[in-house]
Amino acid sequence: MTQIETTRQYPLDRIVLLDSETRHLSDRLDLTTIDGAGAFVTSSRWIPGAGWTVTILEPTGPARAQALAVLALLVLLILFVGVIAGLFIQRRARLVERLEQIRLHRELLEKRVIERTADLNQANTQLIHEIEDRKATEHRLRKTQNELVQAGKLAALGHMSAALSHEFNQPLAAVKAYAENAVTFLDRGRADDARKNVTLISQMADRMASISKHLRNFARRPQEQIGPVPLGAVLEDVLSLMDAKLKVGKAQVSYTRPETEIMVIGGRVRLQQVLVNLLSNALDAMEQQAAPRIEITLQAEGERQLICVRDHGAGLSEAALAQLFDPFFTTKSPGKGLGLGLSISYNIVRDFGGNLMAHNHPDGGAVFTVDLALAEIDAAHKVAAQ
Repeated sequence: MTQIETTRQYPLDRIVLLDSETRHLSDRLDLTTIDGAGAFVTSSRWIPGAGWTVTILEPTGPARAQALAVLALLVLLILFVGVIAGLFIQRRARLVERLEQIRLHRELLEKRVIERTADLNQANTQLIHEIEDRKATEHRLRKTQNELVQAGKLAALGHMSAALSHEFNQPLAAVKAYAENAVTFLDRGRADDARKNVTLISQMADRMASISKHLRNFARRPQEQIGPVPLGAVLEDVLSLMDAKLKVGKAQVSYTRPETEIMVIGGRVRLQQVLVNLLSNALDAMEQQAAPRIEITLQAEGERQLICVRDHGAGLSEAALAQLFDPFFTTKSPGKGLGLGLSISYNIVRDFGGNLMAHNHPDGGAVFTVDLALAEIDAAHKVAAQ
Protein backbone atom coordinates (compact mmCIF):
# COMPACT_ATOMS: atom_id res chain seq x y z
CA MET A 1 0.00 0.00 0.00
CA THR A 2 2.88 2.30 0.83
CA GLN A 3 4.42 1.60 -2.53
CA ILE A 4 1.14 2.45 -4.32
CA GLU A 5 0.89 5.66 -2.37
CA THR A 6 4.48 6.60 -3.28
CA THR A 7 4.10 5.88 -6.98
CA ARG A 8 0.54 7.21 -7.09
CA GLN A 9 -0.13 4.72 -9.85
CA TYR A 10 -3.69 4.09 -8.60
CA PRO A 11 -6.02 6.39 -6.70
CA LEU A 12 -5.97 5.47 -3.07
CA ASP A 13 -9.64 6.20 -2.50
CA ARG A 14 -10.62 3.48 -4.90
CA ILE A 15 -8.34 0.80 -3.51
CA VAL A 16 -10.01 -1.73 -1.23
CA LEU A 17 -7.90 -4.02 0.84
CA LEU A 18 -8.97 -7.67 0.69
CA ASP A 19 -8.36 -10.07 3.48
CA SER A 20 -6.62 -13.12 2.13
CA GLU A 21 -4.97 -16.26 3.31
CA THR A 22 -2.25 -18.03 1.40
CA ARG A 23 -1.31 -21.65 1.81
CA HIS A 24 1.68 -23.13 0.17
CA LEU A 25 0.91 -26.06 -2.14
CA SER A 26 4.17 -26.67 -3.98
CA ASP A 27 7.27 -24.87 -5.17
CA ARG A 28 5.32 -22.74 -7.69
CA LEU A 29 1.71 -23.06 -6.54
CA ASP A 30 -0.11 -21.57 -3.60
CA LEU A 31 -3.69 -21.64 -2.53
CA THR A 32 -4.98 -18.17 -1.80
CA THR A 33 -8.34 -17.59 -0.19
CA ILE A 34 -9.79 -14.07 -0.57
CA ASP A 35 -12.77 -13.04 1.44
CA GLY A 36 -15.69 -12.32 -0.80
CA ALA A 37 -13.91 -13.58 -3.91
CA GLY A 38 -13.28 -17.21 -3.16
CA ALA A 39 -10.26 -19.40 -3.37
CA PHE A 40 -7.64 -19.22 -6.09
CA VAL A 41 -4.60 -21.18 -7.09
CA THR A 42 -1.76 -18.76 -7.53
CA SER A 43 1.49 -19.14 -9.35
CA SER A 44 4.18 -16.43 -9.30
CA ARG A 45 7.11 -15.80 -11.61
CA TRP A 46 9.85 -13.13 -11.44
CA ILE A 47 10.44 -11.11 -14.63
CA PRO A 48 13.93 -9.67 -14.32
CA GLY A 49 13.70 -7.19 -17.23
CA ALA A 50 10.69 -5.45 -15.84
CA GLY A 51 11.52 -6.05 -12.24
CA TRP A 52 8.12 -7.47 -11.73
CA THR A 53 6.75 -10.53 -10.00
CA VAL A 54 3.76 -11.69 -12.00
CA THR A 55 1.16 -13.64 -10.02
CA ILE A 56 -1.57 -15.49 -11.84
CA LEU A 57 -4.72 -16.45 -9.97
CA GLU A 58 -6.85 -19.32 -11.22
CA PRO A 59 -10.24 -19.90 -9.63
CA THR A 60 -10.49 -23.28 -7.87
CA GLY A 61 -14.09 -23.88 -9.07
CA PRO A 62 -13.26 -25.46 -12.49
CA ALA A 63 -10.45 -27.39 -10.90
CA ARG A 64 -12.81 -28.62 -8.20
CA ALA A 65 -15.40 -29.51 -10.85
CA GLN A 66 -12.77 -31.27 -12.87
CA ALA A 67 -11.50 -33.01 -9.76
CA LEU A 68 -15.07 -34.01 -8.81
CA ALA A 69 -15.64 -35.25 -12.35
CA VAL A 70 -12.43 -37.24 -12.22
CA LEU A 71 -13.38 -38.49 -8.79
CA ALA A 72 -16.87 -39.43 -9.99
CA LEU A 73 -15.37 -41.14 -13.02
CA LEU A 74 -12.96 -42.94 -10.74
CA VAL A 75 -15.80 -43.96 -8.45
CA LEU A 76 -17.81 -45.16 -11.44
CA LEU A 77 -14.78 -47.01 -12.70
CA ILE A 78 -14.30 -48.59 -9.28
CA LEU A 79 -18.01 -49.49 -9.14
CA PHE A 80 -17.84 -50.93 -12.69
CA VAL A 81 -14.76 -52.93 -11.78
CA GLY A 82 -16.51 -54.00 -8.60
CA VAL A 83 -19.59 -55.09 -10.58
CA ILE A 84 -17.40 -56.94 -13.07
CA ALA A 85 -15.49 -58.51 -10.23
CA GLY A 86 -18.76 -59.40 -8.49
CA LEU A 87 -20.15 -60.93 -11.68
CA PHE A 88 -16.91 -62.79 -12.22
CA ILE A 89 -16.92 -64.04 -8.64
CA GLN A 90 -20.60 -64.95 -8.90
CA ARG A 91 -20.05 -66.70 -12.24
CA ARG A 92 -17.02 -68.46 -10.84
CA ALA A 93 -19.07 -69.52 -7.83
CA ARG A 94 -21.79 -70.80 -10.15
CA LEU A 95 -19.18 -72.54 -12.26
CA VAL A 96 -17.66 -74.11 -9.19
CA GLU A 97 -21.14 -75.12 -8.03
CA ARG A 98 -21.96 -76.51 -11.47
CA LEU A 99 -18.67 -78.39 -11.57
CA GLU A 100 -19.46 -79.77 -8.16
CA GLN A 101 -22.92 -80.81 -9.34
CA ILE A 102 -21.37 -82.37 -12.44
CA ARG A 103 -18.89 -84.21 -10.26
CA LEU A 104 -21.70 -85.44 -8.01
CA HIS A 105 -23.79 -86.43 -11.02
CA ARG A 106 -20.79 -88.15 -12.56
CA GLU A 107 -20.13 -90.05 -9.36
CA LEU A 108 -23.83 -90.96 -9.17
CA LEU A 109 -23.79 -91.96 -12.84
CA GLU A 110 -20.65 -94.04 -12.36
CA LYS A 111 -22.25 -95.67 -9.36
CA ARG A 112 -25.39 -96.42 -11.35
CA VAL A 113 -23.32 -97.67 -14.28
CA ILE A 114 -21.42 -99.97 -11.95
CA GLU A 115 -24.70 -101.20 -10.47
CA ARG A 116 -26.29 -101.60 -13.91
CA THR A 117 -23.17 -103.26 -15.23
CA ALA A 118 -23.22 -105.68 -12.34
CA ASP A 119 -26.92 -106.35 -12.97
CA LEU A 120 -26.21 -106.68 -16.70
CA ASN A 121 -23.33 -109.07 -16.07
CA GLN A 122 -25.54 -111.08 -13.77
CA ALA A 123 -28.36 -111.08 -16.34
CA ASN A 124 -25.86 -111.94 -19.08
CA THR A 125 -24.50 -114.82 -17.04
CA GLN A 126 -28.02 -116.00 -16.34
CA LEU A 127 -28.87 -115.64 -20.04
CA ILE A 128 -25.79 -117.66 -21.00
CA HIS A 129 -26.86 -120.39 -18.58
CA GLU A 130 -30.37 -120.29 -20.02
CA ILE A 131 -29.01 -120.46 -23.57
CA GLU A 132 -26.84 -123.43 -22.61
CA ASP A 133 -29.82 -125.07 -20.93
CA ARG A 134 -31.97 -124.43 -23.98
CA LYS A 135 -29.28 -125.77 -26.28
CA ALA A 136 -29.04 -128.88 -24.14
CA THR A 137 -32.83 -129.15 -24.12
CA GLU A 138 -32.94 -128.65 -27.87
CA HIS A 139 -30.26 -131.29 -28.30
CA ARG A 140 -32.23 -133.69 -26.12
CA LEU A 141 -35.39 -132.77 -28.01
CA ARG A 142 -33.78 -133.45 -31.36
CA LYS A 143 -32.37 -136.71 -30.05
CA THR A 144 -35.80 -137.66 -28.74
CA GLN A 145 -37.35 -136.59 -32.00
CA ASN A 146 -34.91 -138.76 -33.95
CA GLU A 147 -35.72 -141.64 -31.63
CA LEU A 148 -39.42 -141.04 -32.20
CA VAL A 149 -38.87 -140.86 -35.94
CA GLN A 150 -37.02 -144.16 -35.78
CA ALA A 151 -39.74 -145.66 -33.60
CA GLY A 152 -42.35 -144.36 -36.01
CA LYS A 153 -40.60 -145.91 -38.96
CA LEU A 154 -40.27 -149.24 -37.16
CA ALA A 155 -43.95 -149.01 -36.20
CA ALA A 156 -44.81 -148.33 -39.84
CA LEU A 157 -42.74 -151.34 -40.84
CA GLY A 158 -44.59 -153.35 -38.21
CA HIS A 159 -47.94 -152.24 -39.63
CA MET A 160 -46.75 -153.19 -43.12
CA SER A 161 -45.28 -156.51 -41.98
CA ALA A 162 -48.32 -158.56 -42.99
CA ALA A 163 -48.43 -157.00 -46.42
CA LEU A 164 -44.66 -157.32 -46.80
CA SER A 165 -44.84 -160.95 -45.78
CA HIS A 166 -47.43 -161.49 -48.52
CA GLU A 167 -45.25 -159.50 -50.93
CA PHE A 168 -42.24 -161.72 -50.19
CA ASN A 169 -44.19 -164.99 -50.07
CA GLN A 170 -45.53 -164.56 -53.58
CA PRO A 171 -42.15 -164.32 -55.32
CA LEU A 172 -40.69 -167.01 -53.01
CA ALA A 173 -43.49 -169.40 -53.93
CA ALA A 174 -42.99 -168.53 -57.57
CA VAL A 175 -39.23 -169.05 -57.24
CA LYS A 176 -39.84 -172.48 -55.71
CA ALA A 177 -42.27 -173.43 -58.46
CA TYR A 178 -39.96 -172.18 -61.20
CA ALA A 179 -37.01 -174.04 -59.66
CA GLU A 180 -38.99 -177.32 -59.49
CA ASN A 181 -40.16 -176.84 -63.06
CA ALA A 182 -36.60 -176.10 -64.18
CA VAL A 183 -35.41 -179.40 -62.63
CA THR A 184 -38.23 -181.24 -64.39
CA PHE A 185 -37.41 -179.58 -67.69
CA LEU A 186 -33.73 -180.49 -67.29
CA ASP A 187 -34.66 -184.11 -66.56
CA ARG A 188 -36.68 -184.17 -69.77
CA GLY A 189 -33.94 -182.45 -71.75
CA ARG A 190 -35.89 -179.26 -72.30
CA ALA A 191 -33.00 -176.89 -71.69
CA ASP A 192 -34.70 -173.85 -73.27
CA ASP A 193 -37.71 -174.11 -70.96
CA ALA A 194 -35.41 -174.60 -67.97
CA ARG A 195 -33.44 -171.50 -69.01
CA LYS A 196 -36.66 -169.45 -69.12
CA ASN A 197 -37.57 -170.56 -65.62
CA VAL A 198 -34.12 -169.64 -64.33
CA THR A 199 -34.55 -166.19 -65.93
CA LEU A 200 -37.91 -165.80 -64.16
CA ILE A 201 -36.26 -166.84 -60.88
CA SER A 202 -33.63 -164.12 -61.40
CA GLN A 203 -36.35 -161.52 -62.01
CA MET A 204 -38.14 -162.55 -58.83
CA ALA A 205 -34.88 -162.29 -56.90
CA ASP A 206 -34.35 -158.77 -58.30
CA ARG A 207 -37.84 -157.80 -57.20
CA MET A 208 -37.25 -159.05 -53.65
CA ALA A 209 -33.85 -157.32 -53.58
CA SER A 210 -35.51 -154.06 -54.61
CA ILE A 211 -38.09 -154.37 -51.85
CA SER A 212 -35.37 -155.23 -49.34
CA LYS A 213 -33.29 -152.22 -50.41
CA HIS A 214 -36.21 -149.83 -49.87
CA LEU A 215 -36.91 -151.34 -46.47
CA ARG A 216 -33.25 -151.11 -45.43
CA ASN A 217 -33.00 -147.47 -46.51
CA PHE A 218 -36.25 -146.63 -44.80
CA ALA A 219 -35.32 -148.34 -41.53
CA ARG A 220 -31.89 -146.74 -41.11
CA ARG A 221 -31.39 -143.74 -38.87
CA PRO A 222 -31.64 -140.39 -40.70
CA GLN A 223 -28.63 -138.15 -41.13
CA GLU A 224 -28.70 -134.62 -39.73
CA GLN A 225 -27.61 -132.98 -42.96
CA ILE A 226 -30.20 -130.95 -44.85
CA GLY A 227 -29.70 -130.13 -48.50
CA PRO A 228 -31.11 -130.61 -52.01
CA VAL A 229 -33.26 -133.73 -52.32
CA PRO A 230 -34.78 -135.19 -55.54
CA LEU A 231 -38.51 -135.10 -54.84
CA GLY A 232 -39.51 -137.47 -57.67
CA ALA A 233 -37.07 -140.14 -56.51
CA VAL A 234 -38.28 -139.77 -52.90
CA LEU A 235 -41.91 -140.24 -53.98
CA GLU A 236 -40.97 -143.29 -56.04
CA ASP A 237 -39.26 -144.84 -52.99
CA VAL A 238 -42.30 -144.05 -50.84
CA LEU A 239 -44.71 -145.64 -53.33
CA SER A 240 -42.45 -148.71 -53.55
CA LEU A 241 -42.42 -148.98 -49.74
CA MET A 242 -46.20 -148.56 -49.56
CA ASP A 243 -46.94 -150.75 -52.54
CA ALA A 244 -47.69 -153.88 -50.50
CA LYS A 245 -49.92 -152.02 -48.02
CA LEU A 246 -51.72 -150.25 -50.85
CA LYS A 247 -52.40 -153.56 -52.55
CA VAL A 248 -53.76 -155.10 -49.35
CA GLY A 249 -56.05 -152.09 -48.89
CA LYS A 250 -57.01 -152.20 -52.60
CA ALA A 251 -56.17 -148.51 -52.82
CA GLN A 252 -55.59 -146.61 -56.03
CA VAL A 253 -52.96 -143.86 -56.07
CA SER A 254 -53.24 -141.05 -58.59
CA TYR A 255 -49.77 -139.62 -59.15
CA THR A 256 -47.96 -138.33 -62.21
CA ARG A 257 -44.21 -138.08 -61.92
CA PRO A 258 -42.86 -134.76 -63.26
CA GLU A 259 -40.96 -134.83 -66.53
CA THR A 260 -37.93 -133.14 -64.91
CA GLU A 261 -36.63 -133.85 -61.45
CA ILE A 262 -37.65 -131.35 -58.76
CA MET A 263 -35.01 -130.55 -56.15
CA VAL A 264 -36.21 -129.40 -52.73
CA ILE A 265 -34.47 -128.58 -49.46
CA GLY A 266 -34.75 -131.38 -46.89
CA GLY A 267 -33.44 -134.79 -45.82
CA ARG A 268 -34.20 -137.78 -48.02
CA VAL A 269 -34.91 -140.42 -45.37
CA ARG A 270 -36.87 -138.09 -43.08
CA LEU A 271 -38.91 -136.75 -46.02
CA GLN A 272 -39.73 -140.38 -46.89
CA GLN A 273 -40.93 -140.86 -43.31
CA VAL A 274 -43.24 -137.82 -43.60
CA LEU A 275 -44.78 -138.96 -46.90
CA VAL A 276 -45.14 -142.58 -45.72
CA ASN A 277 -46.96 -141.29 -42.65
CA LEU A 278 -49.29 -139.14 -44.77
CA LEU A 279 -50.10 -142.07 -47.11
CA SER A 280 -50.67 -144.39 -44.14
CA ASN A 281 -53.02 -141.86 -42.53
CA ALA A 282 -54.88 -141.49 -45.84
CA LEU A 283 -55.38 -145.26 -46.00
CA ASP A 284 -56.55 -145.36 -42.36
CA ALA A 285 -59.05 -142.56 -43.09
CA MET A 286 -60.64 -144.75 -45.81
CA GLU A 287 -60.41 -148.17 -44.14
CA GLN A 288 -64.17 -148.65 -44.42
CA GLN A 289 -64.20 -148.02 -48.17
CA ALA A 290 -64.06 -150.83 -50.70
CA ALA A 291 -61.98 -148.87 -53.23
CA PRO A 292 -59.95 -146.13 -51.50
CA ARG A 293 -58.44 -143.39 -53.69
CA ILE A 294 -55.41 -141.26 -52.88
CA GLU A 295 -54.31 -138.30 -54.98
CA ILE A 296 -50.75 -136.96 -54.91
CA THR A 297 -50.23 -133.66 -56.72
CA LEU A 298 -47.19 -131.42 -57.07
CA GLN A 299 -47.53 -127.66 -57.39
CA ALA A 300 -44.85 -124.97 -57.62
CA GLU A 301 -45.49 -121.51 -56.16
CA GLY A 302 -42.60 -119.15 -56.76
CA GLU A 303 -39.61 -120.49 -54.85
CA ARG A 304 -41.74 -123.03 -52.94
CA GLN A 305 -42.84 -126.57 -53.84
CA LEU A 306 -46.12 -128.00 -52.54
CA ILE A 307 -46.77 -131.76 -52.19
CA CYS A 308 -50.47 -132.40 -51.63
CA VAL A 309 -51.81 -135.76 -50.42
CA ARG A 310 -55.61 -136.02 -50.58
CA ASP A 311 -57.82 -138.84 -49.36
CA HIS A 312 -61.53 -139.38 -50.09
CA GLY A 313 -62.54 -140.10 -46.54
CA ALA A 314 -64.91 -138.28 -44.19
CA GLY A 315 -62.58 -135.30 -43.69
CA LEU A 316 -61.56 -133.64 -40.43
CA SER A 317 -63.68 -131.83 -37.87
CA GLU A 318 -62.92 -128.26 -36.78
CA ALA A 319 -61.72 -129.50 -33.39
CA ALA A 320 -59.41 -132.02 -35.06
CA LEU A 321 -57.97 -129.37 -37.41
CA ALA A 322 -57.24 -127.10 -34.42
CA GLN A 323 -55.06 -129.68 -32.62
CA LEU A 324 -54.10 -132.00 -35.45
CA PHE A 325 -50.34 -131.56 -35.00
CA ASP A 326 -50.34 -131.68 -31.19
CA PRO A 327 -48.46 -134.63 -29.66
CA PHE A 328 -50.61 -137.61 -28.64
CA PHE A 329 -53.68 -136.33 -30.48
CA THR A 330 -55.23 -138.89 -32.82
CA THR A 331 -58.53 -139.41 -34.60
CA LYS A 332 -57.93 -143.15 -34.94
CA SER A 333 -59.67 -145.75 -32.86
CA PRO A 334 -57.94 -146.87 -29.62
CA GLY A 335 -54.97 -149.11 -30.14
CA LYS A 336 -54.29 -147.93 -33.70
CA GLY A 337 -52.04 -144.98 -33.02
CA LEU A 338 -50.21 -142.93 -30.40
CA GLY A 339 -50.89 -139.55 -32.00
CA LEU A 340 -47.21 -138.82 -32.63
CA GLY A 341 -46.95 -139.35 -36.38
CA LEU A 342 -48.26 -135.96 -37.52
CA SER A 343 -46.52 -134.13 -34.68
CA ILE A 344 -43.18 -135.67 -35.64
CA SER A 345 -43.84 -135.05 -39.33
CA TYR A 346 -44.72 -131.41 -38.58
CA ASN A 347 -41.44 -130.84 -36.72
CA ILE A 348 -39.43 -132.65 -39.40
CA VAL A 349 -40.85 -130.37 -42.11
CA ARG A 350 -40.21 -127.31 -39.90
CA ASP A 351 -36.58 -128.43 -39.57
CA PHE A 352 -36.42 -128.34 -43.39
CA GLY A 353 -37.55 -124.71 -43.33
CA GLY A 354 -40.99 -125.72 -44.58
CA ASN A 355 -44.49 -126.16 -43.27
CA LEU A 356 -47.05 -128.96 -42.97
CA MET A 357 -50.70 -127.92 -43.31
CA ALA A 358 -54.09 -129.63 -43.45
CA HIS A 359 -57.56 -128.69 -44.65
CA ASN A 360 -60.72 -130.30 -45.92
CA HIS A 361 -61.29 -130.54 -49.67
CA PRO A 362 -64.50 -128.89 -50.92
CA ASP A 363 -65.51 -132.17 -52.61
CA GLY A 364 -64.82 -134.25 -49.51
CA GLY A 365 -61.82 -135.77 -47.81
CA ALA A 366 -58.76 -134.24 -46.18
CA VAL A 367 -55.75 -132.66 -47.90
CA PHE A 368 -52.31 -132.57 -46.27
CA THR A 369 -49.84 -130.17 -47.87
CA VAL A 370 -46.07 -130.26 -47.42
CA ASP A 371 -44.55 -126.86 -48.26
CA LEU A 372 -40.80 -127.02 -49.00
CA ALA A 373 -38.27 -124.59 -50.42
CA LEU A 374 -36.94 -125.26 -53.90
CA ALA A 375 -33.19 -125.89 -54.03
CA GLU A 376 -30.90 -123.59 -55.95
CA ILE A 377 -30.11 -124.74 -59.47
CA ASP A 378 -26.34 -125.07 -58.93
CA ALA A 379 -26.75 -127.12 -55.74
CA ALA A 380 -29.40 -129.27 -57.39
CA HIS A 381 -27.09 -130.00 -60.35
CA LYS A 382 -24.29 -131.04 -57.98
CA VAL A 383 -26.58 -133.47 -56.13
CA ALA A 384 -27.97 -134.83 -59.40
CA ALA A 385 -24.45 -135.36 -60.69
CA GLN A 386 -23.56 -137.35 -57.60
